[in-house]
Amino acid sequence: MDYKGCLERGSLFFNEQSDLKPKGTQRARRGLISHINFAISYVICILLQKIYLNTMIQSKNRIRDWTESLLAGGRYTFILDEAKKSFPDVSEDSLRASLLRLSAKGKVQSVFRGFYIIIPPQYSKMGVLPPQLFLDQLMKYLERQYYIGLLNAAQYYGSAHQSPQETFVFTEFPSMRDTQTAGIRIKYVSRALPSDKYIRQIKSEAGYLRISSPALTIIDLVQYQHRAGGINRIATVMAGMAEDDQLDVPDEGLIKATKTSVLQRLGVILDSLGLNHESGLLYERLAIRHPRIQRIALNPSKPKEGFHVDLKWNVIINTTIEPEI
Repeated sequence: MDYKGCLERGSLFFNEQSDLKPKGTQRARRGLISHINFAISYVICILLQKIYLNTMIQSKNRIRDWTESLLAGGRYTFILDEAKKSFPDVSEDSLRASLLRLSAKGKVQSVFRGFYIIIPPQYSKMGVLPPQLFLDQLMKYLERQYYIGLLNAAQYYGSAHQSPQETFVFTEFPSMRDTQTAGIRIKYVSRALPSDKYIRQIKSEAGYLRISSPALTIIDLVQYQHRAGGINRIATVMAGMAEDDQLDVPDEGLIKATKTSVLQRLGVILDSLGLNHESGLLYERLAIRHPRIQRIALNPSKPKEGFHVDLKWNVIINTTIEPEI
């Protein structure tokens, strides 16, 4: 409805009415009827505009109440199609407009096309919902297998003091674009996912989460060390896991699925931390699978000449491992 247009036409009508000078009875009568019809149209226009505005306000309130009812039932997410089915009398444009207004007020947020999170009062100051409260629902919506890994998984195994600013999610191919919106940063790492044997399900406020097992976590930390803050931070995390008796040595199945160079570097780190028992187990299992291992550098991006070689793991020690205290 064009509310401004109604007012302009109404103003024009009253101005013309005041300047009206009858020139003959029939002409004056036709002019009067024309102006009366216009006035009626103007009034109807105003009434329809008010009805439209009231409907918009009611729709906005209904959608807000609906999201609050979902939250009261323990839900932190919904999808656009679900909202459409709940409000069949509201057009999609009006629905999107209402959700946009709720988003501006920090009540909801779109983190993926057609997927919304609801922000409860306890997170209103942050203006964002922690990813662990909606990631499982998001991946189900996308029909993707996944697990949470690296430092995010290590937090559950004795390295809670390591607070990553990003959430790393391992998922299958094809690759996904990272999610970065309003304080939420989710990095997706595409790979052939391991057996569910190496994935754990943990309970969260919103249901369950899939995270890497301790053994898979340390494998990923070494393989993707550039995403985990480097070798010193990895060593710090492993030390914390070992202190809480949460560090597991990869079994034969995981060793088979892992690059030999990753296992060699892992062995060097375990030795540097004085974890001789774990290092010995890894060496035995690696020797069964790969009796002869090629020489590699601990840090493949640095020069390799002139450095000491760890003969046990056949690794050139071209960087220093210094765990953070």
